[in-house]
Parts: sequence; structure tokens; C-alpha cells
Amino acid sequence: MRFHPTTLNLNEAATTAIKAFRDAKPWRGTPEEKLAKFTDLHRGLARAYDLETMLLRGDSDEFGASGASYFALRLNKIVLKGRLSVVTYLFCFATACGLQRMAATAWARETFRHFFPRSWARCSDRDGLFVNSGF
Repeated sequence: MRFHPTTLNLNEAATTAIKAFRDAKPWRGTPEEKLAKFTDLHRGLARAYDLETMLLRGDSDEFGASGASYFALRLNKIVLKGRLSVVTYLFCFATACGLQRMAATAWARETFRHFFPRSWARCSDRDGLFVNSGF
């Protein structure tokens, strides 16, 4: 399903999926447990928007930058690389839904700010990258 290129409104099912992800504490656990939480979020959001796209782990570098993550349009796959990042995943998902880069970035950040306000408060924009100030 493709959306208007500047908006992606959260429906009830999407909100439920994000809240379940938040409550599962996505930053806790082994790398495999963290990935399972992201996979559950992906399945919930994909169902919420009737979107058929795959989520893959591009590498197992738990400490690398997440900025190499991407949505491959022709393959219809989101590939997460480096540290698992909620904002990066949300950006890739929004891109998979058809949002352009700037709109996807704004949507990902606003969604993160809304559902993860304490984590949002610990983050800052560094040269266009949204990072946890503790790192």
C-alpha cells in the first residue's frame, strides 16, 4: 500500500503495535531478543497498513552506526545495519510506505518523540544525525 508522499497517519493498529514495542523495552536483551522486538513491531505496522515488505538484519554489528540501514524499493525489503535504532527503523518503514526522505525523517522523529519522550530528551541532532547524547 502506498501513501501520500508527505503524510503517514498512525491508525489504531499502528499505535497499538508501537505501544507494545515500547512496553517490551526494545533496548534491553540480547541482540537476538532486540531484533525479535523490532521484528514484532515490523509485523504489527505492516499489518496496520496492509504493507507487504520484509525486514532483514544486514549485519550483526551491535555497535556500528545505524545510518547504513535502508529500504530497498525494488526488493521491497528494509535492511537494518549496525546498532538497532528505533528512529532509523521508523524512517525506513515510512520510506517503504512511500514517504519522501524529508517527510519520512520528520515522521520518524515525531513518532519517536511521541512514544518515547524520555529517550527523545536524551537525544540530539549532530550534523543531521539523530543520536543518543549518552553515546
